[in-house]
Amino acid sequence: MQHLQLEIILLCYFAMPHLLQFIILLNPIFFCSKVSKGLNDDAKNKLLGVADVTKEYTLEALVPKLDSASTATPIKEIQNGRILGGKPLTAATFLPPFTAYVFIQSFNLAGVVIQDCGGVILSPNWVLTAAHCVALARSITVFAGTITNPTASNVKSEATPLIHPDFSLNLVTNDIALLSLETPFTLSGTVGTALLSTVNATDALELDNILFTTMGFGPADDTSLVAAKPTLNVIDMQNMNKETCNLHTIGIFVEYPENTGCLSTASGTKGICYADEGGPVFYTSPDENTGQIIGINSQMLGCPRRQPSSFTWIHPYITWIESTTLENFSKVQHICNLAAAAGFTMRSSLWIVVLAILAQASARVSKCLKEDAEKTGNLDVEDFTLEALLAEANYTETEIFLSKLESITNSGVDSTTATPINEIKNATNGKGRILGGKPLTAATFVPPYTAYAFVRALNAAGGVIRECGGVILSSVWVLTAAHCVALAKDITVIAGETEISILPLVKSGAKAIIHPDFRLNFLTNDIALLRLDTPFALSGTVGTALLSTVKPTAALDNIVFTTMGFGPPGDATVLDVVPVLTVVEMRNMKKASCNAPAIGVFVTYPGNTGCLSTETGKKGICYADPGGPVFHTSPEDITAKIIGINSQYIGCPSQQPSSFTWIFPYIPWIQAKTFKKLT
Repeated sequence: MQHLQLEIILLCYFAMPHLLQFIILLNPIFFCSKVSKGLNDDAKNKLLGVADVTKEYTLEALVPKLDSASTATPIKEIQNGRILGGKPLTAATFLPPFTAYVFIQSFNLAGVVIQDCGGVILSPNWVLTAAHCVALARSITVFAGTITNPTASNVKSEATPLIHPDFSLNLVTNDIALLSLETPFTLSGTVGTALLSTVNATDALELDNILFTTMGFGPADDTSLVAAKPTLNVIDMQNMNKETCNLHTIGIFVEYPENTGCLSTASGTKGICYADEGGPVFYTSPDENTGQIIGINSQMLGCPRRQPSSFTWIHPYITWIESTTLENFSKVQHICNLAAAAGFTMRSSLWIVVLAILAQASARVSKCLKEDAEKTGNLDVEDFTLEALLAEANYTETEIFLSKLESITNSGVDSTTATPINEIKNATNGKGRILGGKPLTAATFVPPYTAYAFVRALNAAGGVIRECGGVILSSVWVLTAAHCVALAKDITVIAGETEISILPLVKSGAKAIIHPDFRLNFLTNDIALLRLDTPFALSGTVGTALLSTVKPTAALDNIVFTTMGFGPPGDATVLDVVPVLTVVEMRNMKKASCNAPAIGVFVTYPGNTGCLSTETGKKGICYADPGGPVFHTSPEDITAKIIGINSQYIGCPSQQPSSFTWIFPYIPWIQAKTFKKLT
């Protein structure tokens, strides 16, 4: 994901259910899609929910609870075949409600497909899908009326998306969207509509373990990501109890947000795959003989995968759907007059990050919940609300901790002396990197820069799944971003170099300690400690840095911070790490001002994060730079200290600011894990 988180993946990337990190990274620019095309500023603000961008949401708020649901019976059981473990449709079985299915392709400004998804026809003019499928699209094409080779169908139309105003791409909340068709579909025996289920899923207890039916053209597994499977498939999947669902996903640091349900993958023998997100989830209640839309597929964590996938419950969004379309899609009508609509919002990040990596990486995932509990230190799961996901921490605990810490002898820091950061001369000619930064030389590679560490996360086969920065706290401890190492099978940390060499002199394996409240799909509490297998020998080129005890307040707005990394100059060179360590000064933005430009690409940074201005794309962090340190020199100190850890970025270069995790709220946790005074 990772390149979500989302790095936020965001982008096209972050196909963060496909993350992620990710995450947003593919052409984020192209929030200038039809979503806002032709609208005036007031209309855009209303559509994008800009009026609310200054609202800080908490983790608890990101996932509210629903109302209880009535009992129901499933659509007739489907025999095994594909999506994964589903059954291909034939001319004889291509009947309502399956004829309401559509295949959706989203394109960037260059006309390249950035996302394949499913959807469902509500009326000749309206289609419902997942918001993350279309949020960043420059153009959208909808195909209908076929069970094979969907892009060859003659029944097709361009479409304009209407994204749910509370959709967040990096958090994948309110993942629902409507598509207004430019050329209305002509209903027929192979092009139908489906109704919205009015079953209230609150508490969802009566629906636990009930079979729902979903469908799609998605491939059989992640190895065939490039092309969608040519045959439309349907499959029955068990609706899981939400608490049980979260227990299955917490081992890979994922919790699905509010207003979502879960479909069991039956231990990886069935499920949705790439290109199936956005497709309908059908349910037949005891009062109906017609399958109706109870959900829209949202996130999947790989294909095949033991962990369940998620879908967005329709019931909470019926009012929005019908008020937006001015049509009634929840009452039975004659087929010629039938209309339906729905809305849903994006995906992995950080595809855009974030989840694409999550979905595809051969990650280190425990085989039993007991091991997962030991790794995360927390199995308390709950629905998180948007408000809770974005809420800032209460700093009282940290302040009390620091006041007590004053009397503690510094027994853990290997190096406490350092010189202040010298002013960095920005280079915008592309020769200095991160982006718009200045390469370090032997003469300028001095503290605190010598505390920089380069982190490689490996899968079980030894392949690199993530490259990130980090910062050395002591000869044994390194600090980095949790999303960089959460799914790693092995971790290698390299230090003491301004150029990445094939045979680094200072390196060590490491074991990760992930913050217990880290969530990979939300990128909340994105911080982790690495315990080195072989302690580093401190020297003139391998140093340590101290944690800043400066509390995040408005006094830091517009203050210049310094960050660094080996990341490449842009997304076009995402596979190669630039060999020279580079530093750059970036302005700390006021959070409300930060969220305003980010909301244009449906991104809202979570609680306990700050923002670094990219100065409209002239500077910033790139791939391989998340996890690296953000330094600040306070008026009381001459020593630059770690005030943050880089977390998410929305493309490189990008007009949107990047985010970092504030250190202050996590000082007590770091101290408790390392048994060292690092401030």
